[in-house]
Amino acid sequence: MKKLLAMIQHLLREGLSPERIALAVALGLTIGVFPIYSPMSLMVIFLAWLLKLNKPLSLAAYYSMTLVMPLLIIPFLRLGEWAARAETASIHLVELSRRFSETPMETLQEFGWSFAHAIFGWALIAPILTGLLYALILRLGRRWQERSRDLIEPAPEDDGSLPAEGI
Repeated sequence: MKKLLAMIQHLLREGLSPERIALAVALGLTIGVFPIYSPMSLMVIFLAWLLKLNKPLSLAAYYSMTLVMPLLIIPFLRLGEWAARAETASIHLVELSRRFSETPMETLQEFGWSFAHAIFGWALIAPILTGLLYALILRLGRRWQERSRDLIEPAPEDDGSLPAEGI
């Protein structure tokens, strides 16, 4: 039991510098909007392990995008089609989801290029999105860190004693 607790503590404490936190969250958020339902959580864990990032934080960011991801499928698809100079596919997500749950292999064959274009669109945006998210999260994290430090540490001229005229 002690080994298990030690392992959990290590997982929670790993990669807690502002830079690593920002990268863990940025990667989790970016992979979280991957336009195809798939076990991308394995990719998140692998990248977090490879880069020595906080795995629970990366996974939390990844799973936080569950409701956002479907909203971005069509924009990624259109970007991929535009970049590949492909014809615009007529796709309705509700119908596609229904058909995929009923006949996955037939749906995959019929819409395979659309899936490929959506992944291509995501791949074009992913490095830019990760970089922007990293910079934003790092800036916010450092600002939060400075403010919390100011709340905890007294000002240099303040020795913590009450002013003489106030007594």
